[in-house]
Amino acid sequence: MKHRRIRALAAEIIRRGIEMILPMITAGLIAAKLGPASQGRLSAAVTMVSYFVIICQAGIRELGICIAASDCQTKEQKLSGLLGFQICSALVSAVLYLSVISFRREHVYLIQTVRFLACALNVSWLAEGMEEFGINAFGCLVQRLFCCIFALCLSGLGRNLLNAWALVTACGEVLRQLAVHVSLKRKGICISPVFSDIACWLHDTMRFAGPLLAMHVFSMADRTFLVMLAVPEEGGYYACADRMVHIPFGLISGTAAVLLPEMIRSSDDAELFHRNMELALRACLELGAVLCGAVILIAEDVIRLLYGSAYLPACGVILLLCPLCILKAYTVCFRNLYLIPKGMQAYDLKTICIAMAVNASCDLILVPRLGAAGAAAGTVLSELTLALLYPRCTGLRFGRRTCLMICVCPAAGILLKSMSIFAGLSIYILFSLAMLYGSPAVRSLVIPEVRDGTE
Repeated sequence: MKHRRIRALAAEIIRRGIEMILPMITAGLIAAKLGPASQGRLSAAVTMVSYFVIICQAGIRELGICIAASDCQTKEQKLSGLLGFQICSALVSAVLYLSVISFRREHVYLIQTVRFLACALNVSWLAEGMEEFGINAFGCLVQRLFCCIFALCLSGLGRNLLNAWALVTACGEVLRQLAVHVSLKRKGICISPVFSDIACWLHDTMRFAGPLLAMHVFSMADRTFLVMLAVPEEGGYYACADRMVHIPFGLISGTAAVLLPEMIRSSDDAELFHRNMELALRACLELGAVLCGAVILIAEDVIRLLYGSAYLPACGVILLLCPLCILKAYTVCFRNLYLIPKGMQAYDLKTICIAMAVNASCDLILVPRLGAAGAAAGTVLSELTLALLYPRCTGLRFGRRTCLMICVCPAAGILLKSMSIFAGLSIYILFSLAMLYGSPAVRSLVIPEVRDGTE
């Protein structure tokens, strides 16, 4: 169990690292050539297609993981039916998207249609449910290397760079899913789509679809309001800042993804589930605090290095978004590891809708005046609202060590900014490793038998 957990965590952290760091480098190369305005148009196209992609995938990943992690005798039959439903859903979503963008004359919107082929082929949820996290890491590596190679080739392109890069990123998604299919087949895990009982699968996925769709609208609200209420440059700054802050999100959500199958299996044992949930929540918060301080410390240097001086206004946006590293650690962990295994989708949907109303109100007021900074402020306030609403349905407690790290780590990042980047980063890494090594909650992620001394 110990070695399996270590391998799973390592594979998922590698995948999330690849998924966040390599795109930041390639996007930096392309963004420097595109400029903030073209980058904002690309961000607008990706934002629009993402709404249809999430409709296509709504509830499928969560239901697929639950089925794959279970021990039911009809598991293979259910997974085949779910794959068939996913293909039909992708076709319907593609038709809807094409009908909506018919009034758009920009090719960058039409190119995004390729992403629906990736949706139809998606079986990453099967690999997660079977705890084959290395397969998803391999698929991610194939995709990102493909994009890196073409980023280097396309960086000298002129006026067609926007459309060419949009096509490369969309094709990378397809290539990723093909790599996952091949890897699963080599492991002897192979399912074929079955297209019967589509209506039954629609009913089952709708249990997860409501909260998932609401969360996606909630998370994309800032970009949407920036497209409608601000100039394209502000959208480019926000996209740059959002990509930077999403590195911590990826590591935290990756940790939650590794723990989800175990939490699903232990959901019937109330005492064990509560203990595991409390440890996981503390570990994610401590990891989020460390990552928050790191982002504060390196944000300006990374932006200057990868994106250039034209994107320096994004540094202030990043600092405004830094509290999300801690807030998201709580909300992502709580949603994935508590609400999904407990089947509390109705509660999840209600809290997300309240937070979404807060986000929309803040964006309507702040975005026209402050642009990307206003969108960042609205995001933090709405995420704080979500975090305050969640604890009402459980008795989970934080340890003193966790609260201390939440206060100390961001403060350390601020203090070390006055030093050179190499000296400050070296000190912060040593400090963070010492804090994490001494944490029983973090050690319990690697060694599941560690259950005591969490205070």
